[in-house]
Amino acid sequence: MTKVEMMTKLKRNKGVGVEITTATGNTIYYFYEDFEDSNGIDRAMKQIYPKIDNGKFSKVTFIA
Repeated sequence: MTKVEMMTKLKRNKGVGVEITTATGNTIYYFYEDFEDSNGIDRAMKQIYPKIDNGKFSKVTFIA
């Protein structure tokens, strides 16, 4: 997903955007929508933090 697509989803839906810089210097964008039974930030952390620990991601920024 591009940064523009992520920002558009943030404006239209309740949730959290994530900007990730990989260990190789690439930038990736994700959007996690909030649902009635789970928050986007909780799902994002469960999926992203293990990759930080493994060294695959060097920087993660959550955008609300």
